[in-house]
Amino acid sequence: TQESLKEAKQVAAYNEAMALAKKRKKKDDGGGYLLFGDGESKARELQKLQKKQQADWCAEQMRLKDEERKREEQANRAYLKRLNDNNRALDDASRQQESQRARSRAEVLAYNEQMILAKKEKDRRDKLDQQQAKSLSIIGDKNAFRGMKKDDYQKILDEQAR
Repeated sequence: TQESLKEAKQVAAYNEAMALAKKRKKKDDGGGYLLFGDGESKARELQKLQKKQQADWCAEQMRLKDEERKREEQANRAYLKRLNDNNRALDDASRQQESQRARSRAEVLAYNEQMILAKKEKDRRDKLDQQQAKSLSIIGDKNAFRGMKKDDYQKILDEQAR
């Protein structure tokens, strides 16, 4: 009667509260049931939410730092690669320049040697020509000055020798 009616109302209120709590749990997915006027449950749920947000924020910061570190490493690798390529190019250029200098030196030395040999050959020919000219001039002089006195002939030869 009245007690059973009162008891039925309490059971109905309890069932309604549980159904409402289940709906909230499905919405929030935050953990325990929220009952009417239960401040501790709301505080726990809020703490869980804050912890989750903080963990998400930390994970995001770690991910961003990791990405930044990877970008820096990639930039460093690219810089070192460019540096090595530039050093190789400079080494190649200096080797080519050095070989060009060596070739130029060899060409100059070969040219100088040819000029020295040509000068020696020219000097030899000139000396030979001078000897032939002297002998021809002496012969010619002998023929030209036949009949002259020996002293006159010797003076002319001395002048030519000077």
